[in-house]
Amino acid sequence: MPYTNPLLKKTFVQRPKLYDSLKTMLLQETQPEAVAITTTALSGGGGFGKTTLAIALCCDEDIRNRYDDGILWIEFGETPDVLTLLTNQIRLLSSEPLTVTSINAVAARFRELIEKRDMLLVLDDVWSEEAAHLFLEGALTCTRLITTRRLDVTARLNVKNPVAVNDMETPEAAQLLLKHIDSPVDNLAIVSELAALLGEYPLMLELAGAYLRDVMLNDGLSLAEAIDSLRVRLTEYGYTAFDREDASGRNASIQVSLNVSIERLGKWKDRYLELAIFPEDTNIPLATLARFWGATSGLKGLVVEDAYKAMHRLSLFTEYDVPKKTVRLHDVVRHYLEQRQGGKKLCELHDTLLSSYACKQWADLPDNEPYLWDQLAYHLHGAARDTELAATVKNGLYLVRKNHLRGTAAVERDLTIVQTYLPADESLAQLSRTYINAAHLLNHSETEQDMSHILYQRTKHLEEMRECWAPLPPTWHKPHIDLNLAVPQPLPDLPHPALIRTLEGH
Repeated sequence: MPYTNPLLKKTFVQRPKLYDSLKTMLLQETQPEAVAITTTALSGGGGFGKTTLAIALCCDEDIRNRYDDGILWIEFGETPDVLTLLTNQIRLLSSEPLTVTSINAVAARFRELIEKRDMLLVLDDVWSEEAAHLFLEGALTCTRLITTRRLDVTARLNVKNPVAVNDMETPEAAQLLLKHIDSPVDNLAIVSELAALLGEYPLMLELAGAYLRDVMLNDGLSLAEAIDSLRVRLTEYGYTAFDREDASGRNASIQVSLNVSIERLGKWKDRYLELAIFPEDTNIPLATLARFWGATSGLKGLVVEDAYKAMHRLSLFTEYDVPKKTVRLHDVVRHYLEQRQGGKKLCELHDTLLSSYACKQWADLPDNEPYLWDQLAYHLHGAARDTELAATVKNGLYLVRKNHLRGTAAVERDLTIVQTYLPADESLAQLSRTYINAAHLLNHSETEQDMSHILYQRTKHLEEMRECWAPLPPTWHKPHIDLNLAVPQPLPDLPHPALIRTLEGH
């Protein structure tokens, strides 16, 4: 039974009013079609603790017993790849190979697998109803728990009983700070004053608590001195009060709080700002960080570890997964880092990361480099290397290797992304149509040679595609296909020109 929700942080503080009402809903015998956690902020209001509350519910023993067929945690974000999200859930639920690639066929297969199962599906950080609706259809025995910062999304999805997650109660906020600094309850009064100053806003409380702990441990300050130090620095950066109602005012408060924590990093400050180039809702491998920082500043070995651990101590990562060796940024923090760096600097940093791989062509990426195989298109576009990006996805060797390592859905995603960047490139559109047309055959191919034969046979008649196959080893075409062989008519297995996609498994 899959339970894929993240683990609960040690600093979690119970919020009884919200928690108990949501738990009661989730334990009902007759489930509504969907139960939603929402924030009152319509945009830009991340950091109120929606995801943390959902994680706590998933870790609750009563909830896990109620949903004894498992809990699926599905992260969306502002620009989700819905096909990949569906595919990942299917792989969790079935050992059979996935032989369909269209999004509707994959969604149908997902519904088949969860039908009649007693499961909780958590759709985290949903920004649009279009992204979520495929996960809400069918399987009436399953309950959906949605977290979103947009009330209009819950309305259009016809979600019942939405619960608003706002700032914490003052006692809850004070407890969160006390947990960070491991302080006795007799300090509650001065900590409560600080919590009120910070607007009982969970993200700022996390940053403040981590700052207090750091200065108390490393600078030898008492709690009162640490709080005075934080107040002085907040004032220096222009902080006056937390604006609960206005999103722009709230974001300005967050930025001040982030500035205090980032400045506390000292020599690691610039390394943290460089993390702005990584995509939202993405686990960043520590190995990728080491490579990147090695290129930007010469960091290597244990020094890299010192840098990201200093950032973790100040709660500048929303997640630090030791077993998986990854870190993740809160999307509010990432947005701020992008603003700090500016477009020109971001472009340079994307280029630096790509250059650190020293590949003559991107098809030469190592097999054990899953991050860049997945995010190459994103970083090439970020580095203003769209021409190189187009040439890469048209490279036959790259197509074959990525298909073999990451699957047909990943290649389709690349082709779709590149077409949005370069809509006038007709050869990209033709390649995308041809690839989708052959996807059902590629799903059954086990070797790179098999894939190259299929793709070559279906693209060799396209004049603009002939140069794509120059990088392929000759043995991949011979003896099965002779590059110089002239045939008077198309081979019998070539598809009809009107065919869009072949669906299997129905």
